[in-house]
Amino acid sequence: MKRIAFFIIFIILYSCTFLHAQTPGVADTKEERLLISISDSIRIALMNNLELLLEKQNPMSANSDIISEKAKFDPTLSLEAKNRKNIRPSASEIEAGLGAVEIAKIDQNDTDFNIGIKQDLLTGGNYELKFNNNRFKTSAAFQILDPSYTSGLSLTVSQPLLKGFGIETTKTEIKIAANNLVQSKYTLEGKVMDLVLDVYKTYWDLVFNIGNLKIQQQLFGSANDLLNMNRMKVEIGTLAPIEILVAEAGLASREENVVLAEKKVKDAEDQLKRLMNPPDRTLIDNYSIIPVQQPSLAREMFRIDEVINIASEERPDIKKEKIDMENKKISFDQAKNQILPSLDLKGSAGLSGLGSDYPNNIDGLKSGDFYTWEADLILSIPIGNRSAKASLSKQGIEIEKASISLKNLEQKIIVEIKEAIRKVETDIKRMESTKKARILTEKKLQAELERLNVGLSNSRELLRFQDDLADARSKELAATIDYNKSLAEVERAKGTILKSNKISFQDYN
Repeated sequence: MKRIAFFIIFIILYSCTFLHAQTPGVADTKEERLLISISDSIRIALMNNLELLLEKQNPMSANSDIISEKAKFDPTLSLEAKNRKNIRPSASEIEAGLGAVEIAKIDQNDTDFNIGIKQDLLTGGNYELKFNNNRFKTSAAFQILDPSYTSGLSLTVSQPLLKGFGIETTKTEIKIAANNLVQSKYTLEGKVMDLVLDVYKTYWDLVFNIGNLKIQQQLFGSANDLLNMNRMKVEIGTLAPIEILVAEAGLASREENVVLAEKKVKDAEDQLKRLMNPPDRTLIDNYSIIPVQQPSLAREMFRIDEVINIASEERPDIKKEKIDMENKKISFDQAKNQILPSLDLKGSAGLSGLGSDYPNNIDGLKSGDFYTWEADLILSIPIGNRSAKASLSKQGIEIEKASISLKNLEQKIIVEIKEAIRKVETDIKRMESTKKARILTEKKLQAELERLNVGLSNSRELLRFQDDLADARSKELAATIDYNKSLAEVERAKGTILKSNKISFQDYN
């Protein structure tokens, strides 16, 4: 009867320990607890993660490059005001006046006010429009107008007809800068996807470590119950004292496991806190993160060919490589244009005026009586043209390199997808096998308890069976957590991890 009574008490204590073991943070009512789901964790991380905030600066920088390239075709306005004073000696009878017998002192005052505008054109040419004004006053004799006012209006235009001709050529750097902006956005989108995956994996790591801590606490409680039971049996003389030492050793070992499990929980919490970087908290603040989302047990299967087809359309790194290929082709076309000889058409035309005052001077300018024009056609043929040919050859090599790089990336993605899908399939099998192992281990422990009750076993064997059960439960939990992480890895591999979480990249761009 005593053996039966002890067996019943032991079963009750053992069951209570497994049912009421505490998870970390619950017992400490003073520590703030943040209950959070995966979706909330991702949302907070996308708004506040420091690495992502840093990456967001790159598209803004790339946009500045576009503006800088377009600015090369902005017109430039120039203004010039200049005054010159010149007092010089002169032995000229013309300047000194008829009958002069000594060196004359000539006083001259020259004032200029000029305005002009020039601009490079998208056609490859340029123009410059000038309006020059001068007032000249002198003490020299025989100056018909003193002071005299002169003005000139001139337009100069230059346009290449072969090398450097055309909008497609002149906009090369603008198009490349625009493509670089698109590339930087694809890079940012990839970083967003990586961050979502990191949050997923870290969240599930925390779930696992909390669950594992609970398992270790339960194991510790079982060892403590066994110790108390052995003490009672030793007191009534039904058990050898050595069994107390065996139970105490098992309790000490399991206490270490609890301490290590608690550390892993805090480590996982810190990793998730760093990824999220909540705006109202710091890493120094003392608070616990309590995941409220349970891992999925629903089996999902994927077809490799379908996932690869989706990835080829959705992966931002593939899109980025294709843009890089386009940039290389743009540079190739520009290098091809630079092989052509230079044939430039240049022309200029101008009007001028002269008067004793400024209005009279302008009237003369308007009349069109005083004009000039010029037209030039200049051909320049570089002998050998080795520099341009070498540049074209280099750009051709760059295109080939970009093509190889794209194919290499596609192969890497195929391998990544196959590994991710294979891991999902493996984790499904792991979940099934670890569940079976856990059920069998529970039955083995139950049988060992019955053996202990009839004196066919001892504390050491019972502790070993308890350890086996804890290990089986931990492996089952790990397989489930790994399965959920693998599902996220497949979504990242095919480039749909944002869509699957109903996240719009534009909201975080």
